[in-house]
Amino acid sequence: MDFKKKLKSRLNIAIIYFILGEILFACGFIPTLSNDYISTFGFVLSVMAIVRIRNYFIITKNEETIR
Repeated sequence: MDFKKKLKSRLNIAIIYFILGEILFACGFIPTLSNDYISTFGFVLSVMAIVRIRNYFIITKNEETIR
C-alpha cells in the first residue's frame, strides 16, 4: 500500500473517531443518558482525534516526511 493512501485511510479513521467523540460528548448532556464517564470519554476521544488529524496534515505538507 502506498504511504499516501495509508495516511489518507488513517486520516479518515481519525475523523470517524472525532465524530464518535462528539456524539459521546453530546450524549453526556442528555438527562436520561447523563453520565460523567461518557461525556469525559467523548471529550478525550475528540481531543485525541484532533491531535492526530493535525499530525497527518503536518506530515502530508512536507514531501520529505512522506518519503
